[in-house]
Amino acid sequence: MIRLRAKTSDAVLDASQVRRVRFLLLEFLPAVRCQVSQGPGIAIVVSDRNREDLTEALQRRIEEIIGCQLVEDD
Repeated sequence: MIRLRAKTSDAVLDASQVRRVRFLLLEFLPAVRCQVSQGPGIAIVVSDRNREDLTEALQRRIEEIIGCQLVEDD
C-alpha cells in the first residue's frame, strides 16, 4: 500500500489539483483507485500498489502539483 502525506501539515489542495494527482496515479502506476484528501493535511492512499511502484519521477511530479514535499505515512 502506498500511503503519503504532505510534509506541510496545513497544505490544502483545490479540486483541480486533486483531479491531476488522481489522473497521474491511476494512469502511470496503474492503479484501480486512489484516495486524495484535500486537506488541510494532504493525504494520498493507493491501496492496490506497493511503495516501490511509485517512481521518484512520478512522486516529484505530484509534489510539483501540490506545491510541497510528500513523506511516507506509516
